[in-house]
Amino acid sequence: LFWRLGCGWYAPDDLWHVVPKRKTLSVDPIDDFQSPAFEKRSLWLRSHDRSIIRYAWRLDGREVVIGHNLGRLVPVKEYPQYYDPNNPGNPSMTHPEVIGIIVEKFRKQLDESTAPPDYRVPLSLTAADTDRFYRHPDAPKVGNISAELMYMTNAVARELQKSHPNRF
Repeated sequence: LFWRLGCGWYAPDDLWHVVPKRKTLSVDPIDDFQSPAFEKRSLWLRSHDRSIIRYAWRLDGREVVIGHNLGRLVPVKEYPQYYDPNNPGNPSMTHPEVIGIIVEKFRKQLDESTAPPDYRVPLSLTAADTDRFYRHPDAPKVGNISAELMYMTNAVARELQKSHPNRF
């Protein structure tokens, strides 16, 4: 109701409060149901007010594994050949063997999931926030880092579609 009346609360401090001044207040009958457009909507914040801001910014949802998962899927200690030997950051994202490692781990997650067949199983494929991206000499060159990430993501999705055609 307050949002419809023009109020906004974006953070704890008064600078971030929007409260319109009105002499009278009138509200027509309301029959409204809202649901989020996303299963999970989040924002990484370094603040003691994270839980308060979560409600103000309409964040939350089903808990899913998100974040810098690429290094966990292809750990540098286990697969050093796919990382820059002098400055490891993210593995070579377009290397077919890296894609294969990820596919097998995701297949296992899908196979072990107890979720109903029509339920989405979240799989995180996110690189670490760094400028250290390795391009293995044997990996396809597909453009910039964003293009490489999309190439990898689409290749993983195509392979998973072959083994799990009815999974989301």
